Amino acid sequence: MNDFSRQLYKKIVAAKPDKNIIFSPVSIALALALVENGAAGETQAEFKKLLSPQNQTSEISHFYESLQKTQQSSDENIKLTIANGLFASEDLIFKPEYLKRAKNCYNAEVDKVNFKKTAEALRKINGWVANATADRIPELLSPDAIDENTKSVLTNAIYFKAPWDEKFQVLTDPIDFYKFGRDNEKQRVPFMGRVAKFKYAADADVQYVKIPFSEEKFYFNIMLPKKRDGIQAVEQKTNWTQLRALRQKIAVTKLDLKFPKFTIRTPTKLTEILKQIGLVKAFSNGADFSRMSSQSLAISDVIHEAFIKVNENGTEAAAATAVIHKLRMAAPSAATAPPPIPFIVDHPFSFTITHKDNEVPLFAGKVNFIENTD
Repeated sequence: MNDFSRQLYKKIVAAKPDKNIIFSPVSIALALALVENGAAGETQAEFKKLLSPQNQTSEISHFYESLQKTQQSSDENIKLTIANGLFASEDLIFKPEYLKRAKNCYNAEVDKVNFKKTAEALRKINGWVANATADRIPELLSPDAIDENTKSVLTNAIYFKAPWDEKFQVLTDPIDFYKFGRDNEKQRVPFMGRVAKFKYAADADVQYVKIPFSEEKFYFNIMLPKKRDGIQAVEQKTNWTQLRALRQKIAVTKLDLKFPKFTIRTPTKLTEILKQIGLVKAFSNGADFSRMSSQSLAISDVIHEAFIKVNENGTEAAAATAVIHKLRMAAPSAATAPPPIPFIVDHPFSFTITHKDNEVPLFAGKVNFIENTD
């Protein structure tokens, strides 16, 4: 799952190197896993190679069912909802076994839609997504995303809102944030800060910090290049093995942590990206979704959108994915305590939101410049 996330991150960033990015690996994976449930033959083999834990080719539904459940939180301060939806053409008949797996493993809601009435179908699907994401993703599908040949739209939506374990203070004076690739162009933006102990690690290239949300069920993780213009070099070098090595160095450390408030929204067409990382057959005339339906189906588009807002109170994030089918330790004494380590996020950085138990990125992204601090 982490490898899948890194592949997606690198491809999305490569397509938009100077843009801010936010996406949900979990949302994308769950939507694709829901589709894999209906695939067969070479088509299913490609899904399993991409999505299976450690590239195992066994049944993956139970893994993703477990993944979805482990992301849930009983903390009343944290709001996290994950929803799966199946919108099918009125003349599309799903096989009973497929529907059973979709409902049992993914708790998928199933609804019939008349795609010949495209405006009505669009309102219904976008309305479902908006409701599942607290209106943060109000229009996942544009008017040209579906037509009368559409047979199904499989969706996943995630909404997350959580306060920090301890509120940050908005700094009195703005701080310069140096933009990506802008010849040291900088912008004065509101920062927030806190001097406290955090889970922290560093190597020759980066600083890494885990900022806990309420009761430390989830973490907001920042990877900050030590060089002001080092984000691309870090992205090209970093893989899961290196990330794991960095995380093994984590120690509770007193930091003087300052980072900017920001808001990002990113719509992403995933079709070509998924082809580049191995999902080819599903988009072709040779696609085999015979475990889903007797009708000849192929994926026409995979559409994703994500949103995140980070401020002194906490973080709010949402994401939705649509897969469209068409025919074919002890503290030292005050006298000896070292000063806090500066961790000033004043240049491009990457981030993730992860569950404390499995480090799977619920959300991932990159900030190249500050778009919005409201």
